[in-house]
Amino acid sequence: TGEPGPGYWVQHPQYRIRVSLDPSVHCVTGSETAAYRNQSPDTLRSIAVYLRQNAFAPGVPRRQPVPITGGITLGAVAIDGRAVAAVTDRNAAMPITAAPNRRPEPGQYAVDGTVMTIQLIAPLAPGHSLSLAVQWSYTPPPSPADGRQGREGNVYFMGYWYPEIAVYDDVDGWVTDPYLLEAEFYMDPADYDVEITVPRRWVVGATGTLQNAAAVLSQSGRDSLATARRTGRVVRIVTPGDAAAAAFAPGGNTAMWHFTAHDVRDFAWGTSDEYAWDATRALVDSGGAAADTVDLN
Repeated sequence: TGEPGPGYWVQHPQYRIRVSLDPSVHCVTGSETAAYRNQSPDTLRSIAVYLRQNAFAPGVPRRQPVPITGGITLGAVAIDGRAVAAVTDRNAAMPITAAPNRRPEPGQYAVDGTVMTIQLIAPLAPGHSLSLAVQWSYTPPPSPADGRQGREGNVYFMGYWYPEIAVYDDVDGWVTDPYLLEAEFYMDPADYDVEITVPRRWVVGATGTLQNAAAVLSQSGRDSLATARRTGRVVRIVTPGDAAAAAFAPGGNTAMWHFTAHDVRDFAWGTSDEYAWDATRALVDSGGAAADTVDLN
């Protein structure tokens, strides 16, 4: 049947991410907490985390020339509320993305290109959980450096933008192939709770479902969305330009858009003050039950 057998297991992280974009300096700043339960039968003594934006850092192997943005700048890193420090005995002239002189000791991490390895103070036994907290920032590369993500003027599309726990499976253990650009990703299903702060009157499109429409859209904007979901017509929500203001809720200089997504492989988002936003719906047959609707934007 293709259904998993009784011994099947898969890891399933839960991410809570807070991120903001400052387009005046092209900077993305974020913090995340990832809950990670060890569903495997193995005891884990380390955690591997992808920092794929390091593909744009100096000295990192890659398959094609790209603009150098500096990659990810890490702030605080912690496991279960306890700070984790970077390996310290490295040549000061080495970039942070270079392979360290030695493996990190328990309570330390090391970054080797696009992968961060954290040695746990206490091994993670089967059925037990930990909480990983990370703060970071980076500069999205200008288009056309990478067809998956980047920026062009006031248009931003964010792919592989957050520190993501690597896959642990029953074939290779931690799967930590370096990301060299122009390759597919191997990732676990996960749950996401993401708050995205952008300049007010910028549209945000993202994986999952918008949870706070009343905080970012005016009544007329919300009415247009409701019409699209109810009727299935293609309804214009925002047209770029001066008239766009009518679709947004009043407020200060920024707005926070809150999205959630469950049991998905990844989370991506884009934002701009130049987006034209149309909405409609799709009817989904859920195994013979009553048809559900999916918003299309």
